[in-house]
Amino acid sequence: MPQEAAEQTKAQMAVDNPMLRMGAPIEVARTVVFLAFDATYTTGAEFPVDGGGSQL
Repeated sequence: MPQEAAEQTKAQMAVDNPMLRMGAPIEVARTVVFLAFDATYTTGAEFPVDGGGSQL
């Protein structure tokens, strides 16, 4: 995909997201760390890290 088309696609994805921005890798990493270390009493839960996109 040409660079210009990729940038346009990313910009459109950000606009379509309920939070109006793309997520940062650290946001996913924090969820992974939580599940790995702090979620000791969590079973069968889903944690979508998608800025609310799955609720559309």
